[in-house]
Amino acid sequence: MMGMIWVVLLVALTGSHLGHGSPLRSTPQTYPHDARTQSQLEGWGSQGGLYAAVPALALLITAVVLLLGCTWCYRHKDCKPNEGADNQLFTASAAHLHDGRRAHPPDSGFAEPVNNNISEDNNNGPISLREMQNIANNNAAAYIVSENEERNRVSRESVVEFEPLPTGIRVADPLEHCADWFGDEDFPRNRLQYLREIGRGWFGRVVEGEIEDSGSTSTVAVKILNQNASLEDKARFLDEARMYRDVRHENVLAFVTKCLQEDPWILIFELCSMDLQQYLVVNRPKMAILNEGGVPLRLMCDVSSALAHLHSRGYLYGNVWCGSVLVRGTSDNARAVLGRYVSAEPPYDLSAPETRTHPPVYTASSECWSLGTLVWEVCAWGGAPARQPPPPPDLPCPYRDHL
Repeated sequence: MMGMIWVVLLVALTGSHLGHGSPLRSTPQTYPHDARTQSQLEGWGSQGGLYAAVPALALLITAVVLLLGCTWCYRHKDCKPNEGADNQLFTASAAHLHDGRRAHPPDSGFAEPVNNNISEDNNNGPISLREMQNIANNNAAAYIVSENEERNRVSRESVVEFEPLPTGIRVADPLEHCADWFGDEDFPRNRLQYLREIGRGWFGRVVEGEIEDSGSTSTVAVKILNQNASLEDKARFLDEARMYRDVRHENVLAFVTKCLQEDPWILIFELCSMDLQQYLVVNRPKMAILNEGGVPLRLMCDVSSALAHLHSRGYLYGNVWCGSVLVRGTSDNARAVLGRYVSAEPPYDLSAPETRTHPPVYTASSECWSLGTLVWEVCAWGGAPARQPPPPPDLPCPYRDHL
């Protein structure tokens, strides 16, 4: 608009000078002019200039008045380019915001956004840029909330509903039958110290440790379950140790305590330095002296007594061989302990026939069959039996004639 006014003013100014040269009548055709013609030219020039100046002067006055009027409007009436529509938009937004405040007073439970930059007196007048930004942000937030509500409504309507399962069907918890493990208090972990690792199994590690109890320190074997073990693995970990916890016998591995309140789960047992297979191989050089002291017979009786006690309590041990039996004590006063920290399979297969099926079947009779193989290994001082039938060991043994 201002550019057009300046163009009109420029045309008016130039037109006032060009008007003096614009002919209003026909130009004389005679040349050179005589005196009569000269007088006509003088009269023509004075009257033509007057006629041309009047429109130019009127146009000039009109342009100046328009210029002054638009300048005053630009300064006092907020008639700035490209801002009138924005002012109307944000003024309407502010009015809508204040109408919402009046419609929902604070004591009606309506939570309004806190905006300290908008004053109550700016509803009818121009507002600052910061206030306009705050109003725009509030409108955008309200739009986002409405979009989320619509999306949630569509999601709820599109949810597929399944028929409920029968009441008799429920998801089984693998640890449901292990609830009796969590009734007592756990052993404090800060009174347990790890020393060295002595084995590994499917569950994790077995380490030698020390515990402080009643002012004394004792060495123990600690079975540590993996940190990321599943519920099924945790249930299996506890089931394998249940027999040692419930059965108390001098020839069964003793269960000491537990730590199950936090991961990793820990079970603590008595520590035995070696298994029966290792004991027989290590002490083979002095087997004559140990035979005279009755050590082999005592080891056989220990295993038989422990196995009979387990059967009387309704437990089955599994595959019985020298690698699945531990030894407590030194070489002269060694005692066999039925128990193991890590499961291991024998290097030969002389188990009972029913245990070779798929799946294998373990009974008290099958364990007595395995006990006979263990007796042969003790008499052979750790020698591996051959395929059936196992021959008598070619070693000095007082029980050779009974094999």
